[in-house]
Formats: sequence, C-alpha cells, structure tokens
Amino acid sequence: MNQTMQRSLEEGVNLRDLGGMPCTDGSTTRPGVVLRSCAPLYYSKEGLAYLEETLNVQAVVDLRSAGELKKGPYYPGTTSRLLAGGDAHAHMDLTGPATLKVLRRNTNCLEKLYLAAMYLAGYKEHVVEKAIHKLGLKEGGLKTLYSTILVDATAEIRSVMHFIHDKIAAKEVPIIIHCTAGKDRTGIIACLLLLLAGVPHDVIISDYAKSESNLRAHSYVIETQSQFIRDTMPHDILWLSPPEAMQHVLDVIGDVDTYLVHRCGIHHEVVAFIRQSMRH
Repeated sequence: MNQTMQRSLEEGVNLRDLGGMPCTDGSTTRPGVVLRSCAPLYYSKEGLAYLEETLNVQAVVDLRSAGELKKGPYYPGTTSRLLAGGDAHAHMDLTGPATLKVLRRNTNCLEKLYLAAMYLAGYKEHVVEKAIHKLGLKEGGLKTLYSTILVDATAEIRSVMHFIHDKIAAKEVPIIIHCTAGKDRTGIIACLLLLLAGVPHDVIISDYAKSESNLRAHSYVIETQSQFIRDTMPHDILWLSPPEAMQHVLDVIGDVDTYLVHRCGIHHEVVAFIRQSMRH
C-alpha cells in the first residue's frame, strides 16, 4: 500500500481497506477492491475528497435502515457523489426486515395489534423500546444482533454479494461498504468477504476489533445519534467490538461456502468469482 493511500485511510472515519491481509494459502487479500467505513455523511469535505479523488471509490453499499437514510451530513453544506445515490449505490437494509421477522415470531396477535396501534398513534420510541426487549438485545447484546442478521437477513446478504460481484466484474472498484458506524452490519459483510478469501479467524477478529478504538477517536459518530437511541440501545452495540462477538459470527456462519450458497441462495459461481477477486 503506497503512502498516499495509507494517509487517506488514516484520514477516514473507521475506514480501512480489506486488502493486504494474509490468507491461509500464503496469498494476501487484494487492496483497492473493498473498503469498509462508517457512513460517508460523517466525513468532512476533505475526507470526502480523499474517498473520491485519492481512493477513487466507484460504488457504495449502504447497509443502513430507511430511517437512518434521512440523516443529513454531519458537516453542513458538504456534498459528494458518494452521498447522492444512483446506479453506483446499493441500499440493503440489513436490520429492518430481519427485525420484523423476529418480532413476528416472538409476538402474539394481541401484541402485534398493540405495537401497530402505538406506532400509528405516534409512539414510535415506545415501539422501538418494546422491540429491543422482544429481540433480546438488552440481554444478548451484540451476539443477539449478529445472530438476527445472519439468520434473518439472508436475502439482503445475497443482494449485497450480487452487487459486489457485478461491480467487481465491471471493474467498478473500489467498493465502499458502510452502515452508520461501520462496525456491526459492515463488520458482518467484511467477515464474509474475508472468509471467502481464506483469511484466518484471528486476523478477521483483529480487524473487527479496530472499530472500537476508531470510533472512540471519532466519538461524534455515536454521540450524534438521538438521545433515545443512546439511552435505549445496549452500550456494547453502540460502542464495543469485542473479540467474542466476532467469534460468535464465525461460529454462526460455519463453513462460508455452505452459508452463502445454501442459506443465502447465492450461486456457487458468484461465490467463486468473489473469492478469486478478493485474493492478490
């Protein structure tokens, strides 16, 4: 990695390249194919210029919910093609549909009617608080959140992988993957890509753990979330990236080919192409 690219990565907000990591076959992951980051809306004008001009980001995978998409730039007045949407952008909500599936399983008819009525009456925060309780996030924290995504967002994960495949095939790289903080949803997609490339588990866990210190250094990413979210969501979901949480992800995934092909429904040729493209 040249010094210019390294400096741009250091200027970013929880930004890093998935390239340059060792693989079990002695190769390394290919730089400049997939980057991971927090949402570009938290970047300054100079930070966005680094993404656009230095790294020459060509495509964006946005894993945020519909509600999160409404949030404007942290630095007022900043504009960028990375914030504008279009054909180079893919929005795949990795938590919303999965959360609804879990709630349908874990609530009876009366509870469903109650939550719907409260939501329509404008008590959205109350509904979110009840949903967090029903999902078991207070007790299970990150492990519960990650299990929910891996088990109930397989259709969305399939769409993400197909988009990545298509952009790599069209040589429209690098692709930047982000959610809000670039820690949890982004971390799961990054884990799948690194597993495909053959990166050892301990290296994947180490990369995931970097998000915690990165977010501490850019604490405004978390601190600018609504007071309700900061008061309601468990501390670990907002701030932490402990090794045991990523180990849980690896345990749930198991064999990555089996997970992607049989659980997510991705054709094995797509999986093989992404694997080859991720290796240097």
